[in-house]
Formats: sequence, C-alpha cells, structure tokens
Amino acid sequence: MGNWPKLARVVAAAIAAVAVPPAVAAATLAASAPRATQPSAAHAARLPAAQRPVMGYNTWYQYGKVATEADVLTEAKEMETDGLLAAGYNVLTIDDGWQGTSPARAAGALLTWNPVEFPHGIPWLASQLKSMGFKLGIYTALGVHTCWDRGYGAAGSYGHYQQDADTFASWGVSFVKVDHCAGMPAGTTDAQLISYYQLFGEDITADGMTYSQEAPIFVSISDFTAAVAASSAVGGQWRVAADEHPYYPASATIIGHLLIDLPLARYAGPGRWNDLDMLVPGLVGAHPFHFTVADEESQLAAWAMEASPLILSTNVPALTPAELAPLKNPDMIAVDQSGAQASHYGMTRTVRYVYKEADGGMAVLLANVGLSTASVALPFRQVGVSAATEKVQNVFGGTVTAGDLRATLAPGQAELFVLRAA
Repeated sequence: MGNWPKLARVVAAAIAAVAVPPAVAAATLAASAPRATQPSAAHAARLPAAQRPVMGYNTWYQYGKVATEADVLTEAKEMETDGLLAAGYNVLTIDDGWQGTSPARAAGALLTWNPVEFPHGIPWLASQLKSMGFKLGIYTALGVHTCWDRGYGAAGSYGHYQQDADTFASWGVSFVKVDHCAGMPAGTTDAQLISYYQLFGEDITADGMTYSQEAPIFVSISDFTAAVAASSAVGGQWRVAADEHPYYPASATIIGHLLIDLPLARYAGPGRWNDLDMLVPGLVGAHPFHFTVADEESQLAAWAMEASPLILSTNVPALTPAELAPLKNPDMIAVDQSGAQASHYGMTRTVRYVYKEADGGMAVLLANVGLSTASVALPFRQVGVSAATEKVQNVFGGTVTAGDLRATLAPGQAELFVLRAA
C-alpha cells in the first residue's frame, strides 16, 4: 500500500507523457537522460541470488486485509505446481491484516497473529513454506497502527522496532515490508520519518532479513529524491511509485511508473532496488485490475528493464497458460535479475528507448508514450551496439530477426528485446 496523494504531482507528470503531443513527449526527461554510451556488463550469473531483485508473491491486491493461512498455502501450492516457484518466485509475503495485536500495545508487548485467520501461527506457516522451498515475508507499519481499512485496527511497530525485528526473525521470517499510514508523533517531519525508516531497517537487516520500505512515496515532492537516497543506504528495496489502482488504465500506470524510475538508476544496484509495485496479471480479487496479456507483457518488460522486484499479487490458481507464460519467460527474468537497473535511455519521436547489458547481449525496451500507434526503426548504435550483425530477439514475441531494431507499438505499449551477436 502507498500514499497516492503524496505523489500525485510526480505520477501525474509521468503519466502525462502518455497523452501529450509528440514534441512535448520527446522532451520528457530529456534533461536527465544520459548520453548513449556502452553500459558495463551485468549478468545474473555474476550476482549472488540474495543481491538480486526479490521475486515472489504478496497477498494485498488479491485478498486485501483478509488473507488467511489457507489462502497463503493455496497460492504457494499453485506456484509450486505451475512452475512459478521453479522460475524464481520464492518469497511469499502476508500483507496487512494478519495481526492479532491492537495499536494500544503496552511497553514490551509482543506482536501476535490473528488466531482465527492463522490458527497454526506464523512460525508454523513459515516452516510449511520453507519445506516447499519458499521464504516467508511479513508486513508491518512504521507508526502505531497499520493501514488496513483506514480503521486502524491493527498494531504497527512504532516504539518497538528492535523488538518486532527480533520477533519476526524468531518466527522464521525472511522479508519484512514496512508501510506507513500516519500513527507517528505529531509534527514528525520528512527528515524524521526517513530517519525512523532507516532505524527500523537497520534493526531488520541486523537480524538477517531483507528490508522493503516505502519512505519515498510518503514524503513531500521536494524530499522525494533524498528519501530514495536514504532508502538505498539501508533498504533492500523501496517503493518509488504510488500504488497501482484499477481505475487507471494499465498503460498509464506502466508508462508512468517507468518514467518516474528512469532518473533513479544511480541509487539501485546489488542488494538495493527501486520498487515499481506489484505485478497484477489475470483476474485479481480484491483489486480488479483486468490487465490483458499484452498489458502484462508491457508491465513485465518495463519492470525487468528497471530491475524492479517481481512480486505477484493475483489469483494464481486462476491464471491461464497464456498469463503464466510471460511470468516464467526466462529471458525476461534474466533481464530483471541481471544485476543493474538500466541507466541509458533516449527518445525517438514518441518512443522511449531504454537499454542495458543483460542475458548475454544488450536488452532494449521500447515504450510508446504517445497518443497513437507508433512505428520505430532504431539503429543499433543508438543502444550502444556497434556491430551490424546483431540478431534481435523479441522476448515475448519469440521472433528473431536481423537488421535495425523495429517495432510497431500501440499507445502505452512496451516491448522487450535482446540483441545478441550473430
């Protein structure tokens, strides 16, 4: 979960690039776009698994605040059966609503789970998931209460950071997501909020767990970059774009999140990643997004190029073979897990191109930020490739061609390619 109003102007400005005249769209982010130079090599095989972007599942968009032990196990079993676990999606996170402790925690009072929804307890669930090959992730909030239902009916971690980190570790938790929906002392400034996130993050990482947090989307626009920089010093991942919402078109969400993240590559690297929010293919329950397969492929293409964590939140048992295939695409996963967020990009008419070395070649994203269908023929030299004999693989289309990088893109569509020597 995140704070949409806090980042409204940032998101609106990025989304506006989808619906502006070509001359304006071509200027979007131009001032921050690096020169087209040859990126350094970055391949997944060279980076330890623990330092790559997290891949997994989160309960929020599918179940909201009512996920249960049975729900978590259902999703896990299906991920094991349909090959998502084998593809690398191995961190399964319970989002808000699992708590059985009220915000009025006495000094020293421990967090516990709701015994109706989690009758065997969180440690038991962590053990069950571990036996299947998963790691357990869990949600908490920075303040005295969490976000669910805006009714503030569950305890957050304020005043208990070290205690809660120790508790989660003792339960067998591997990944902790820290949210924020107020509940901090009156008058807390952005700088203080950032420092609280850092303090909690240090406690979590000291206990051997991965830390996911959302400081950048809760501070003022003027403090956004400072929050990203501070997050990168301690977080494993941090949200840089507001929550996805079903009432926004998929293309606007995908392109908007991409454009927000492009200038932030310098903060990402091994073990620390800009997070673009979750993947929502198929028929999502509590938050009905209705992404088509084409939307799903566009989202995966953009997320992979940005090395964003790949975290599903949907009804996995209901995914069709056509919806599962892009999620398990090995070239897409290799691009995402390559060890670097793309820091090289440019513009040709209304098509934004982004590139980095990955998957044994040069990975290239083409994203149409214009209002109408756009065709592009991009010379290899514009994506840092000098050889004229490259083979062009369309990652989701399965085609391999020679010559310039060519594509015809619908408004808001993104496609992912890998260029390899012939």
